[in-house]
Amino acid sequence: MRKIKFFDFTEQRAQNRVSFYQSVRLASEEKFTEYFQDAHIPAGSISTCDYESEFNTGGLWRQGSSVAVVSVNRALCSEALCALTRIRAHKSYRTELEMVTNELVSNIFQSNIFSGDVHAIGYVSTNDSLPTLTKNFGSSERVGLHVDDWTSEPIMHRGDSPNRLVINLGPDERFFLFVGVSIVYIAKIYKRIYSTSCENSSDLCNWYLRNKKNIKVYAVKILPGEAYIAPTENCIHDAFTPNGLANTTFMLRSNISPKLFDNAKAG
Repeated sequence: MRKIKFFDFTEQRAQNRVSFYQSVRLASEEKFTEYFQDAHIPAGSISTCDYESEFNTGGLWRQGSSVAVVSVNRALCSEALCALTRIRAHKSYRTELEMVTNELVSNIFQSNIFSGDVHAIGYVSTNDSLPTLTKNFGSSERVGLHVDDWTSEPIMHRGDSPNRLVINLGPDERFFLFVGVSIVYIAKIYKRIYSTSCENSSDLCNWYLRNKKNIKVYAVKILPGEAYIAPTENCIHDAFTPNGLANTTFMLRSNISPKLFDNAKAG
């Protein structure tokens, strides 16, 4: 499970769906003051990916090592956005959020693509033009490219962690960023070099970004009415909205069954 593969399962692929940055740099080197001191961001020129050479190499969907884009009903997205805006002010926010989550899951996706429990993370609205979006819990500082720790699984078991599903409710596009190698593979490299294990995903992430040369950071375009599914506890990732465009997303975690993707091809 070395590479993180990409699959486009929409009926009609968006033009220039995936591009990539040529490298990463410390945010502080780019004079961004909104980030932690050791935070990394995508850097360098941006190029459009060639599907044949980058992704269209066959292979099956694997929960712990695959990123995908899927289509979502636009009308249902609009309804969900109205519902989420309405319940935000209620004291029973978490309970009502679970209700909206269950309705979204049942209406948007076939029930057999989820296994186990579905956990709502929530929704967020942005109009941000910084290179990455994720902020540290409890502060306004950006974390930069990172690996999630929702379940705190041991590093070598991260391929079994739940996926995260993020629906773009609109009104504008956004991009999902990811590095094309898994944190499990990075941990193996670390152990081979230092003859000891590292169980801290943030330390492994920053070590790799700091020491690896010419790291590609893929940027996947997510249009309104689309969603991405990603193994965010096993891949280095973040997101951004171009030119500060308004964008609202709804997020949940679950285990994504490959039944949806039986006949799909990579790329």
